[in-house]
Order: sequence, then structure tokens, then C-alpha cells
Amino acid sequence: MIARICRALTPHRRTASHFADRLRLVAGRAALNRQPLTAEDEMDPTPRDAADAHAIQQVLWRIARAQDMLDTEGLVREFTEDCLWISHIPGIDLPPFEGQQALWAHFERQHQAQRAMGAQSRHTVANPVCLPGARETCDVHSVIVGFGAVKGEPQIAFIGAYADVFVRTEAGWKIQKREFTADVKLLIFRLLEAQAQAAGR
Repeated sequence: MIARICRALTPHRRTASHFADRLRLVAGRAALNRQPLTAEDEMDPTPRDAADAHAIQQVLWRIARAQDMLDTEGLVREFTEDCLWISHIPGIDLPPFEGQQALWAHFERQHQAQRAMGAQSRHTVANPVCLPGARETCDVHSVIVGFGAVKGEPQIAFIGAYADVFVRTEAGWKIQKREFTADVKLLIFRLLEAQAQAAGR
């Protein structure tokens, strides 16, 4: 559709194609990337920006779904082997989780505790923005809102933000570093507090 409109507006098909190819998907909306075309773009005029943004959004959503499904393997699969997860939560001192094994151990404990409590979560990732960067890496900022229910009425469990560093791998885009910042200490962090206290014993 966009390419057809461009061809109608200009007699230069090459220009119209580039106009469409430079379309960028940011936070779920179409926007124009007005950066000058590079020699590499001339050789490969494909809509990499939109395709990469879509792939990165899919990673964010798969992680959220894995958390809701208590699928530890599925969650960890979206991170690199040398990944780093850092949490900033008011009143809770959680150590950083370095590597897939540490990340798996943390979330497996959390998921087992949720099963024991009969707790159900719903993670909603919103407003993802891919910041400009190198072709093989991408900084992505997003908002996270979690809803939870422990044998009762659902309520907001936490509100916060993710600052992720994505890297392109042979298996697609994966998160190499995630910083989670919680804005408010709410329901779900009672579980994390209990985990931190148990680990400190």
C-alpha cells in the first residue's frame, strides 16, 4: 500500500521504493526514518527496521507469556548465554542474575512458589521503543505492568520499566542485558521478599 502511494506521488520508482523501505516501526506505530541512505542501503534496500522491530517486540511478548505460563525454559530461551538481569526494586535487595543458569534458577524458584500459592500473573509489556544503534545491537525501552491474583480478585501486582540490550544472534534477536526498575512496591514483591529472606538464611 505504502509503496503504491509513493509510486503515485513520484515518477522516480527508486525513490518511492526507498521511501517505503525506510519505514520504521516504533512503539507499534509507523514512523519515517529520515536518515540519509547509506551505500549499504543502496545495495540492500529491504525494510530491515520494521522487520527487526517486529521481531524484537515478539521477544518481549514471548517472555511475558512465558512468565504467565510459568514456563522457565521458554523465558530463559529468549536471553543470551552470558545474559545479565539487574533489578531495582524499592525495599528489596536482589542480586544481579548473571548467565542463563542463574536466571533459570531464580525464575524456577519464583514459578514453583507461584504454583504453591495458586498465584496467577498477567504481564503486559507496552510502549516498546527501539533506540537507534548499530545493526547488530539495539537498546529497547518498554513499560511493564503486572496483574496478579492469589486465590482472589486480580489486582495490579507491579508497575515498572525494562531497559534491554538486544543482540542479533544466529537464532534471532535475544536479550543480553535487562534492567528492571519497579516504580511501586506492590503485591508480587511480597513473594520476592520471601525469596530474598530465604536465600539469606
